[in-house]
Amino acid sequence: MQIEVRQIGNVTILDFKGKMTLGEVDMLRDQVDKLLDQGVRHLLLNLKDVSCIDNAGLDEIVRNYISARQAGGSFKFMKVTKRVMDLFAITKFLTIFQVFEDEQEALESF
Repeated sequence: MQIEVRQIGNVTILDFKGKMTLGEVDMLRDQVDKLLDQGVRHLLLNLKDVSCIDNAGLDEIVRNYISARQAGGSFKFMKVTKRVMDLFAITKFLTIFQVFEDEQEALESF
């Protein structure tokens, strides 16, 4: 998995590429923890190039969501692939997380 970080206004966007699976999710945890420690509070995860998420990936998403909320921040998603969106629907993540198709719409939601 690769993560590119970019900033637009007060929102930090994490662009993911690859698989969010066991053995790979440590990168997600480390990156989010680092950003929260630096005072970042608004995180937007771009999952456009994520091909697969397993249970470890789902667990890490929940852990990071809770960490961001406890820090007074927000944690949202954009450009989720159909495969990952189906997984989010099955696991009821769509009742918890905000998911946007468009980057501008996602940015305006903060």
